[in-house]
Amino acid sequence: MVVKGGQNVIFEPQHLRVWLENESLMLEYDGKVHELAPPRRALPLSSPDEWILLTSSEGEQLGSIRSLSELDAVSRDTLRVALEDAYRITTILQVLDVEREPISGQITWRVLVEASEDEFEGLQSGHDTTFRLAGAEDIQTARYPHIYFADIDGNRWQIPNCEAMDLASRRASERYF
Repeated sequence: MVVKGGQNVIFEPQHLRVWLENESLMLEYDGKVHELAPPRRALPLSSPDEWILLTSSEGEQLGSIRSLSELDAVSRDTLRVALEDAYRITTILQVLDVEREPISGQITWRVLVEASEDEFEGLQSGHDTTFRLAGAEDIQTARYPHIYFADIDGNRWQIPNCEAMDLASRRASERYF
């Protein structure tokens, strides 16, 4: 069920099944099983539960789902969780250190992030974490002072208002904003 010749396949919901197996997202359609890459939304803001794009783990476009509401409960819930993971943005509360490697140009950020309830039950404050950017081009400042990052592992990060951060955080990161 691989898309060929530029045609987009729209999955028939009654013939589709999606589940999680050994931490891999799996798809069965027309008797064929595929391991999936993280799903993507074609219309992420206006219709988040419609037109979900599915791609194999090898990068082959498999097709689209019109609406999650048309799927069986297990497939629908599995895809909703996978979409939450794919679109998760971690909020940075404080920048502790920023270091650029002179040869590769990669930038290592050590930050304090907002604790998520599912990871850190009962914690009110954040925790210290480190991530790497391939370069300054992975920092999006178009909506300044709201800053977005995409690290080399595909994780997404944000600083809602870099001007409101503490002085040490602004000094550590100012040359990148």
